[in-house]
Amino acid sequence: MIIPAIHPSDPGDKCHVQFKGWTVRLRGHELLRWVDLEIPKGRIVALVGPTGSGKSTLISSINRMLALEPHFEYSGNVHLQGDRLWGRDVDDLALRRRTGTVFRDGTTLPGTVWENVSFPLRIDGEQRQTTLDQAVEMALRAVSAWDRLRDKLHKPAGALGAGLRQLVNLARASIGAPEILLLDEPCGDLDPVSTEWVEQALVDLSGAHTVVLSTHNLAQASRLPHRVAFFLEGRLEEYGPTDRVFQRPIRRTTEDYLTGRFG
Repeated sequence: MIIPAIHPSDPGDKCHVQFKGWTVRLRGHELLRWVDLEIPKGRIVALVGPTGSGKSTLISSINRMLALEPHFEYSGNVHLQGDRLWGRDVDDLALRRRTGTVFRDGTTLPGTVWENVSFPLRIDGEQRQTTLDQAVEMALRAVSAWDRLRDKLHKPAGALGAGLRQLVNLARASIGAPEILLLDEPCGDLDPVSTEWVEQALVDLSGAHTVVLSTHNLAQASRLPHRVAFFLEGRLEEYGPTDRVFQRPIRRTTEDYLTGRFG
């Protein structure tokens, strides 16, 4: 086992998600190998590394989407604010409600912008129009999209441009006040202007939410998150405050990846 290089944590950090010896196998192939990692509450944490290094698997370990895979095995533990995420006695639905997820492709749900953003509340049984309208406005304001979308609430969400669709997805992911927002390459298909919209929204949402995102955009990883975790071949190689990882990496593999020598 290769022990990861861990930089000192920032003063005041409080652990929100803890991985301890977390190992994931799918059809006999090891996707994550003995990950020890603490994600601090209210911070933005970026996961970087080559394709296939385990970033998406780590996200799926938090929102429990791994449970949908028929042939996956795991060992170790993952805790969310002290509660185990994996085990025979966990409440799957209750745990999933504590997270919100946004994917790369920006595909919205069928229906209008209003129907998209309000969806989590409606499936939980909320029917009061005034309550839903207020919640939709608050969610869109939280991602700085209200002024852009207030006149499009009853238009098809799928007809929007890619950047606005991703803001709709982010508003929907955050409307139920989940503890953690999980984003898998959320800006991978966006232009620079739309990327800036999403990044600003994540900055505004952090603090009230813990944000974990995977990204191949190293410029984004250097400017947006509070902490960066570098993964390689399913292992956590290096983890720490963003400026330290980028400016003073401990591992040669980290330096090589961040400077573009491979990956």
